[in-house]
Amino acid sequence: FLLGVRHAVDPDHVAAMSTIATRTSSLRRAAGVGALWGIGHTLTILLVGGAVILLKVVILPRVGLAMEFTVALMLIALGFQNVMSARKAEVRTPSTARPFLVGMVHGMAGSAAVVLLVLATVSDPLWGFAYLALFGLGTVLGMTIVTASIALPASLAVKRVRNARRWLTLASGVVSVALGVLLASELTDGDS
Repeated sequence: FLLGVRHAVDPDHVAAMSTIATRTSSLRRAAGVGALWGIGHTLTILLVGGAVILLKVVILPRVGLAMEFTVALMLIALGFQNVMSARKAEVRTPSTARPFLVGMVHGMAGSAAVVLLVLATVSDPLWGFAYLALFGLGTVLGMTIVTASIALPASLAVKRVRNARRWLTLASGVVSVALGVLLASELTDGDS
C-alpha cells in the first residue's frame, strides 16, 4: 500500500497530473481527477498483473521500453495541449475520461514493471492479486493527495492573481514537454 502511495509521486506522474490539475477549478474536482487517474492506473496494473499471474505472460524488455516511450510521447502531447491552451487564453477543464486514460497508459509502463517483478517472487496467485490490489489502492490515494496538493496553491493563486490559471497551465505544459523529451531522449540513447 505504501509503495503505491510513494509510486504516485514519480516525476512522470506528477508532471502528467499537473497538466490536468492546473486546469481544474476546484480542489474537490482535482481530488476526483487524481482518483480517476489512480483508478485507470490500477485497472491496467490489475489486467497486466493478472495476465502475468494467471497466464504466465512474460513482458519482454523491448515491450516495456515501448510502453515507457508511449508515456514520454503522452507527456509531450499533454504539455503541448496546455501550452496551446494557455496561448489562446482559454483554459478549459479537461474531460473526466482524460485522467482515467492517462492513468491507464502510465499503468502499462515504468514502475509498473517493478510491480510485475515483485509478482515473480510470489508463488500464490491470491497473494499476487492481493499485492496488486493494495498497491493500486495506495496509488489511488497517493494520486488523489498529489493532485489536490497541486490544485490547492493553483486555486488560491487563481483567486488572487489575474491570469494565474493561464500562467500555471503554461508552466505545467512546459514542464511536461521538457520531462517527456528528457524521458524519450534517455530511452532512445540506450538503443544507439
